[in-house]
Amino acid sequence: MEITRVPSLRLKDGESPEAYEQRIYGDVISRPGYYFVGWDRKTRTFGTKFWRSEFDLEEIYSTFCHVLYEIQDTVTRGAWYPNNLACHVPAPCAYLPIKRSGVVSEEIYEKRHVKGGDNHGAREE
Repeated sequence: MEITRVPSLRLKDGESPEAYEQRIYGDVISRPGYYFVGWDRKTRTFGTKFWRSEFDLEEIYSTFCHVLYEIQDTVTRGAWYPNNLACHVPAPCAYLPIKRSGVVSEEIYEKRHVKGGDNHGAREE
């Protein structure tokens, strides 16, 4: 498993993007062990090694089969669950008033019409 860290260096006032890139590059080169977990200087590799015996492979396979069955069943029946949290995370969605009331308010939203030519399957909004 390869594990890396994202540089947390911030852009300094008046610093160009090129200078910022060089500063981050220099920091990564100067301390690769910080950015690449498990860094080995001799082999120039990084990551964490896990052994198969550390995992219950039968349980992983069983879970995979159950999830695959559920996906196939959902597609076959068209039984998609609504994702109600998507209207609130990471921030309230612009369409939340429509979800709450069930109607599109003409006071909040305006109807736009597609102008001219080939609409490539577009429809009037």
